[in-house]
Amino acid sequence: MPHVPRRERAGYPPADHRGTLPSLEYAHGPGDVVGCAILGGYVYRGSLAPELSGRYLYADLCSGFVRSFVWAGAVADQVDLTSEVGAHAGVTSFGEDARGELYLIVGDGSVYRFESNERPNR
Repeated sequence: MPHVPRRERAGYPPADHRGTLPSLEYAHGPGDVVGCAILGGYVYRGSLAPELSGRYLYADLCSGFVRSFVWAGAVADQVDLTSEVGAHAGVTSFGEDARGELYLIVGDGSVYRFESNERPNR
């Protein structure tokens, strides 16, 4: 049976599918100075960095910036956290533990935990 790309299969996408538009966008792509890939994270619900409480954290794979925002029906109160946590080019993911603490995972194997008033700890 020949391979049929998913987008060309009957019933894809479903007729009632409306999709979800991105909540936040920024210029990214080859040669762009802002970034290349948006890496979504989590809403902070821990206790080690109370100033981040309720904020959604995200990063960029290439530029390594770390930013946050509050969702109030739309993106609000965007904050660039890079000067506080450092730029980490090669960010691959975020993690969350059972206590709601967030971690930044970098492709070189480093794992950083977000804590108040200092760079994330390894």
